[in-house]
Amino acid sequence: MLSMRLLSGFAALFMLLACAGNSGPEVANSAPTAWTLDQQRSKLSFASVKNGSIVETHQFAVLSGTLLAEQTAKLEIDLASVQTGIPIRNERMREHLFKVPKFATATVTAPISMSDLDLVSMGRGESLQSSVSATVSMHGVELDLDVQFVLTVLADGSVQAISSSPLVVNAEQFGMLAGLEKLRELAGLNSISPNVPISFALTYSKESS
Repeated sequence: MLSMRLLSGFAALFMLLACAGNSGPEVANSAPTAWTLDQQRSKLSFASVKNGSIVETHQFAVLSGTLLAEQTAKLEIDLASVQTGIPIRNERMREHLFKVPKFATATVTAPISMSDLDLVSMGRGESLQSSVSATVSMHGVELDLDVQFVLTVLADGSVQAISSSPLVVNAEQFGMLAGLEKLRELAGLNSISPNVPISFALTYSKESS
């Protein structure tokens, strides 16, 4: 749930993908082909705080993303793939928090406007800090969120977007407070904070034509 907010940050990366992946001025003048998320080199994680001071980090094992031809960036998170390190907690999150049978996927989308970008060219090894507004769809709710990130063109020509700092979101934004309370009750905890820090590192590779 919480991690979904951070997801919005990912959409930001897509906008920059349109300008990266090659070096030289021609990058800004040519339309991008297709970019695909490299799941093996990508990570989306979120932290939970229980009983006021105990912090634990979790992540989603299955992510997918593309930069579409119609200039729309999209990231999908398989909510059933949540990994907390404790099997019974994974099950409880799927059932009570994310309600996977009804809401299996969280989606982040963002329009791509080349005119909004200051990038003319990015050489390999170069980085750029930016932010983008993206629409996050999760648990039957859609929200527009701003995310800050650092985009880097890697040595192999792929593009990596890393959150500049943890994005803190609140479970209430997506109507998930009841699910959070159920988790607290089942675990016998005094409290679980509704505020959740989210971080990401996403790597995209250009598809060969």
